[in-house]
Amino acid sequence: MKYSSTGKNRLLRQALVDTHGNVCFYCEEELQPNFTVDHFIPKALIGSDEMFNLRPSCLRCNTEKNSYECGEWAKRIDAKLADVEEKIKRHKRISKRIKKLQKLHEEAK
Repeated sequence: MKYSSTGKNRLLRQALVDTHGNVCFYCEEELQPNFTVDHFIPKALIGSDEMFNLRPSCLRCNTEKNSYECGEWAKRIDAKLADVEEKIKRHKRISKRIKKLQKLHEEAK
């Protein structure tokens, strides 16, 4: 795959793909030609621009990770997941209740 960059940036991107594969380092989705380069240790937390600190990343993961350290980002994802799981349980209870009411209504006819 050819990457849409010039010069040094193109070489960096190709080196990241050669090292980590043609997938997002975080979600493992196939990279698009305009993939982003993430700082594993965010620059805001004194991360460097050295190759060992750079990872190929899809735009969605890089945007969500933002300047969080990976462990903190994982905690945030887990919290969102727990919230979604609770909503699913609630909706299943509601659906079960509606089906029960529909059955009672049908029986009453």
